[in-house]
Amino acid sequence: NQRVKLNVGGAVFETWTHTLLKKPGTRLSRLARALEKDESYDADRGEYFFDRHPGIFATVMHYYRTEELHTDHNICGNIIK
Repeated sequence: NQRVKLNVGGAVFETWTHTLLKKPGTRLSRLARALEKDESYDADRGEYFFDRHPGIFATVMHYYRTEELHTDHNICGNIIK
């Protein structure tokens, strides 16, 4: 179990690989299982970078951690998929 740093739209999120592995088949679980870093990995910063909305990603991380999906009323559910 290792700590993973994710930079999403300039906001940095930190979590554990076991958290990302909770949802098999997702990009985040594949990233956590990867033996080699993919193209989103910035070795100079020691983080993965995703050009996505950080507020929405906070909702995604909450879902991974709690199995509960709560969204702001201004967020379209299709964005989360």
